[in-house]
Amino acid sequence: MTSQPYRISDPQRSCMYLKSYEADIVVVGRFERTIWRRQLHWDDRLTISQLQQKEIDSKGHEAQSLAFPIGFTRGFGLKRKCMKWLEEWENLPYTSPYADASHLESRADVSEKRIVGSRADVSEKRIVGVFHELLNLTIRKKTDQKNVSNLCRPLDLPQKFIKVFARHPGIFYISQKCATQTVILKDSYDRRELISKHPLVEIREKYFNMMKTGMLNRKRCLYRTEISGAYKEDQNFKESW
Repeated sequence: MTSQPYRISDPQRSCMYLKSYEADIVVVGRFERTIWRRQLHWDDRLTISQLQQKEIDSKGHEAQSLAFPIGFTRGFGLKRKCMKWLEEWENLPYTSPYADASHLESRADVSEKRIVGSRADVSEKRIVGVFHELLNLTIRKKTDQKNVSNLCRPLDLPQKFIKVFARHPGIFYISQKCATQTVILKDSYDRRELISKHPLVEIREKYFNMMKTGMLNRKRCLYRTEISGAYKEDQNFKESW
């Protein structure tokens, strides 16, 4: 399978990641600081989504119909009619985010069509699967909604695809802290804590706590006391020698 050429605007960083796949990805053009590459071979081992991998690890094989982990916040009420629709929607065929989805409805507003089992619902489940996988690839399992607003054309999504975040509150959570809409993958969190933390997340949290403590000490005027105390200890140490 030969793919279309795609653009890489940061050649230095991309070469570091693509060096292991030199036999599969080749350079087909250069223009100033932009490199165009073409994928020659399709490796199925690299196109297994996180949801599929979990199914394989637990059951030893992949099912055609995969259900997304769903968890509603406390006090969230769902009507019986909506619950029935959700159960039937979860049983629809799962389309891998890496698979060819040209047979599904494309670039149409599927958000208003509610017939369970229709191509619109299957297409919507594919869109949910795309962002479920995309958020799983991020370090903190969340991203600014603006970061995904430009993915309509590259991922062959309908114009109003961001509606799936609000339509599936059991899968995604939209935080509006600091006047920013952040899309969060709910099954990766236990309340406010990440279930599985990347080492970089732990480093960032330690750095944040250190800076927060420093700012609090600065407001309380503790720096001058700590510095003067450390200076006296240093002077006493020197005098003892």
